[in-house]
Amino acid sequence: MLVNSLKSPLGTLAKLSLVIVFLLMLSAGDALASEPAPRSKQARANERLFALMKKGQIDEVLKITNAELRHHPQRAVLYFYRAQALQRRKETLHLALKDIDKAIELDPDYALYHMWKSTILSDQEEDKRALPEALRACQLEPKTALYWDNLSVVQRHLGKSEDAIRSADKAVQFSPQTGLFRQNRARALQAASRFREALEECNRAVKLRPASKGLRTVRANIASHLNQWDTVISDTSFCLAGSESKLHSRDLLRLRASAYAGKKQYERAIHDYEAAVKLFPYDRESQANLKAMYLKVGSLKSAQAQEKILKDLDDDVRPFR
Repeated sequence: MLVNSLKSPLGTLAKLSLVIVFLLMLSAGDALASEPAPRSKQARANERLFALMKKGQIDEVLKITNAELRHHPQRAVLYFYRAQALQRRKETLHLALKDIDKAIELDPDYALYHMWKSTILSDQEEDKRALPEALRACQLEPKTALYWDNLSVVQRHLGKSEDAIRSADKAVQFSPQTGLFRQNRARALQAASRFREALEECNRAVKLRPASKGLRTVRANIASHLNQWDTVISDTSFCLAGSESKLHSRDLLRLRASAYAGKKQYERAIHDYEAAVKLFPYDRESQANLKAMYLKVGSLKSAQAQEKILKDLDDDVRPFR
């Protein structure tokens, strides 16, 4: 029996688009941490910090915010930017949380800060603590799609799939042309095992974000539950092109191999499983599926060799994925 290889490689919380956040910040105008008019000196400084964050220049952001906070310790937006920078490193997540708490203390009714606190808590795998912050952001600005989208993600992580769908509905209602929100709605529907609706939503999202590999990976996983093998093969092939992550490539290869197996194209499935075990030789799931494919094509010698590999893996105490 073919071992299940359809687990989603997208288990962790996807980072929210900084572009969306920046547009939200600019649209907030005077509400941005009670700062002056958008084209003030401080607003230009905020834009510079955003540009540095977008380029991934974390150390420069920390240098600037540390220096500015010595002169302006009551400026909430500086704590917010420093929290973003600290959030990029796992070992400083606790410091990011401390900074965003300070920003909220200085500006308690600014929704963006509450939303951002929820993302930091989610990165710490503290989704139960993230939920009230995500809810607070929606209460403060109930017509902002970004906050409903974030709430939907947190609810999905907590297994509240129906709540996640309702929140995602709100996000799409307020911003129907944002592909990311439709993608997250599809994932909420997927979590509720409403695969056909999830695929329809993914198809709408792909029209908005055709070059997004993350979205195409989500669609491939959903399509696999509906045995829509051609979609799985097309999307995984698209995502494999130029993939730099060995783990993600392995997951895509396994998913495409299962689609080839579903179409009874066993030689192609063997090729993908062989590529997967080359990336991760100690991956028992891929090795077991490779054995199953050898048996499908009647290659008993190869299947016997795989059986020996599987026995060695069972006897080996070394960790593998």
